Amino acid sequence: MPFEDSYRSLNAFWNLGHIPLFALFARLFFVDNPLLQRHSLLLRLAACLLASAILGALVEIMQYGLARNMDIGDVYRDVLGALLGFFFAPLAMSAIKAGLLRFAVALLLLVQLQPLAQSLVDEQQARRAFPVLSNFENGAELSRWRGGGDRRLSVEQAISGDRSLRFTTGTSTYSGISLAYFPHNWSAYGELSLAIFAEQDGLKITLRIHDRQHLQGPQRYNDRFNRSFALEQGWNQISVPLAEVAAAPLGRQLNLQQIASLGLFVIRQQQDRVFYLDRVQLLP
Repeated sequence: MPFEDSYRSLNAFWNLGHIPLFALFARLFFVDNPLLQRHSLLLRLAACLLASAILGALVEIMQYGLARNMDIGDVYRDVLGALLGFFFAPLAMSAIKAGLLRFAVALLLLVQLQPLAQSLVDEQQARRAFPVLSNFENGAELSRWRGGGDRRLSVEQAISGDRSLRFTTGTSTYSGISLAYFPHNWSAYGELSLAIFAEQDGLKITLRIHDRQHLQGPQRYNDRFNRSFALEQGWNQISVPLAEVAAAPLGRQLNLQQIASLGLFVIRQQQDRVFYLDRVQLLP
């Protein structure tokens, strides 16, 4: 399975692997299997779909508590793969009926290809914009971020361009957002810069940065970069030298060529807080 911080296109492509696998399963066991040829096409189709759904669900259940989480979408892709393998094989039915069924399956397949296409487009845009990580002028940038109870692009506040990212933090011990999908090699730059808008004085927010090595261990607090900032009402400009980021982990250097995530979070708030984020970029 791809790393948690891998490009979305790799994750999307990985998920699509269910489709050809179950297409092969359907073809071998329910279409070309001579033991089932004496049964009707409808009965074989029903058995194929039921077996694919059960097998797919069992695979997802077996993954519970392991590196991967259960995903009902994978079961859907398993069944779609079975339909693909079944209806794109030579079948004893009229050409019109077979064509309509194949067209319907092809449409369902195109829907599943959409996340991969969107990811590829946004990754290309991110590479072009780098060293700007997010300026929130493009709606697709929202998908690069995770977390936030209410996370959306907003025209209410902006320090650069027309829009910023409005996000809400909750009352859990740690609540915030993180940038997960972006160019990971920051070694050619000297500083991280971002602007954050607070609706009142006295709020404190923590910036965290970690590399891929951090994800492979127990993910201790002292194995990443953490720094808290006291915010004033209005826009606050935050700048962090990347040399300090690299030196932050205890007993090692954080690898600036393999940055995995950037996050902003608050700690133990008594009520939800609203922030605006803009112009996240690397500087020389």
